Amino acid sequence: MPRRVGAERSMGMALAERLRGWRSQPDRPAQHEDSLGLFILRQEPGRLRAMAPLGLVLVAAAMLCGVVGYDLARQSDDQHDVARRQALVAAIKEFRAESGGDAAFDQRVVRLLEQASGLKGLRFDSGPGGRARDLQPVVENGRIVGWFSWDRDAPVTDVVTRLWPLVMLGIFCLSGFIGLTLWHLRRSGRALAETRAHARTLVTESHTGLPNTSLIHHVLERALIGRRPRQVVTYLLIDIDRFDDGALGHQATDEILTTVALRLKAALPGSATLGSFGGGRFAAVLIGGQIDAGVAAGQAALAALAESLTVRGEVLRFGGCVGFASAPEHGTERDDIARRAELALKAAKRDRRGRALAFNGVMEVVHDERQALRRDLKQAVATRAFDIEYQPIVAANGYRVVGVEALLRWSRPERGVIAPAVFIPLAEEGGLMDDLGDFALRRALADAKRWPHLYVAINLSPVQLGDRERVERIASLIRDSAVGPGRVVLEITEGVLIEEPERIKTHLEVLRALGARVALDDFGSGYSSLTYLRQFPIDKLKIDRGFVAPLGQSANAGAIIQAIVALGRALELSVLVEGVETDEQRVLLRLAGCDEMQGFLFAKPVPAAGIDRLLAEAQSFPTRHPRSGQVGHTFQMAMQGQRTP
Repeated sequence: MPRRVGAERSMGMALAERLRGWRSQPDRPAQHEDSLGLFILRQEPGRLRAMAPLGLVLVAAAMLCGVVGYDLARQSDDQHDVARRQALVAAIKEFRAESGGDAAFDQRVVRLLEQASGLKGLRFDSGPGGRARDLQPVVENGRIVGWFSWDRDAPVTDVVTRLWPLVMLGIFCLSGFIGLTLWHLRRSGRALAETRAHARTLVTESHTGLPNTSLIHHVLERALIGRRPRQVVTYLLIDIDRFDDGALGHQATDEILTTVALRLKAALPGSATLGSFGGGRFAAVLIGGQIDAGVAAGQAALAALAESLTVRGEVLRFGGCVGFASAPEHGTERDDIARRAELALKAAKRDRRGRALAFNGVMEVVHDERQALRRDLKQAVATRAFDIEYQPIVAANGYRVVGVEALLRWSRPERGVIAPAVFIPLAEEGGLMDDLGDFALRRALADAKRWPHLYVAINLSPVQLGDRERVERIASLIRDSAVGPGRVVLEITEGVLIEEPERIKTHLEVLRALGARVALDDFGSGYSSLTYLRQFPIDKLKIDRGFVAPLGQSANAGAIIQAIVALGRALELSVLVEGVETDEQRVLLRLAGCDEMQGFLFAKPVPAAGIDRLLAEAQSFPTRHPRSGQVGHTFQMAMQGQRTP
């Protein structure tokens, strides 16, 4: 097996060598096989078909040679017979001339004539002999006086006749050999075609037929090796946002990727070699140009991705991110350039959508730190080295605590507290979200038993809602917790609704059927759409803190919040505002009609014991109001036994 793999890699590299001059061509493979240097695959069947007539010609030629040879042998024997007959006639005439015409043809004379003519078995008879012998009449005075006869002799024909079975055997063997050769060549041709087709799959991507990862890396390596002094080689990675080939189906994916490849080819410089890595990711190698060629090519690629697509009558829109690295600025080795372009792409995706970023040294530092965080996070998940803090949620028409939001906390001795926005994505990427999510949900439900009159809001990761098995596990944990499902609010972000809307809708309905409620977190910060609010089973809107900070400073801020509140009222959704930090914001939000508030004005996130103290103090001091910048600890009617509205 290793030997076969090595052979395939060698063949792949050989094909790659022939592809060095091949530039960006996103047509289907059948349309550019000649450009790929695989035209032999199409010529091979023709060669095999030409072998069959050639074999027949060889057999026919052999048989013809046998027939012609036999005919030439007969002609040779006939000429020899004529010569001997003429010699016999001449000898007879000479004998008659010497004997005066009166001597008889006795046995002695016949022997002499036999020796003179070279005939065998010559004898003289008064009448013609058997048909098996050749005859020569003797004429005197116009009448036949006798017949000479002799044994028929065809030496050449006899040799050919004796050899004819061997000739036929040779022709038969030749026919068999040619047939066997044709069969073997045909079988070898099919095997060769399959091997070459397999080798082509090793260096091309299935949907677009473009060079895949191994081949585009080979092209990059050749470009770096052949780079002239002061020549710039740029390597770009292009990623399509929100692209899920599994959800789209094979045919739609093929159509989308082929169209995108055509657009990228048109957008990129003519000298670019375009490749596809599958999963909505493309790569391009640019040779020459200025140092900022990567920026221009990246912007052109993003513009091509921003164009809408129509697939099966449905209009689709995708965005994208681009990361690139250039030689010699960012390195001269293939692995360094490829790795740094990957880091630039990751930075572009983390930063925001629609960016084209060049590599810089900070990205490498961030990458190393993230790698260290990944290692520590894996160990922390295994040892449950996390805490849960809770931030109170209060009713807008007073200071009554109606719920708490559970917030996961992770602290490292050498770095202090790590923000969830940092380690949650790492947990999702590293496959740790199942364990981490289960831990947070179990702990929050266990602590919720301490506050029977409050609901607990728990954030769910997109990974936790990704498949039915995880959703069933969440439902099972809620059922087994002895906490009423009506006291559980599951918070999701708008990004969750984008990926696989139908599947997510089904999973949310499973949780709502249990009695839990669903809140849409950070509303207005991402892909806010009335379609999502009408389509998905949502109970609450949570307005992002970015709309709260400008309150009192910008007239538009208040108008936007009023519009969101009005939208919530129209859809019968409650509205919660997070990030409330001043009393002025609290008053304006209450006047805007918000139902609930959350922020540092009321309390910072604290451990469960802190919530116990907070609620106890609220009972002791029911009339005091919080002040901006002060940790809130007085809430009217916090423990009057009222349920969540």
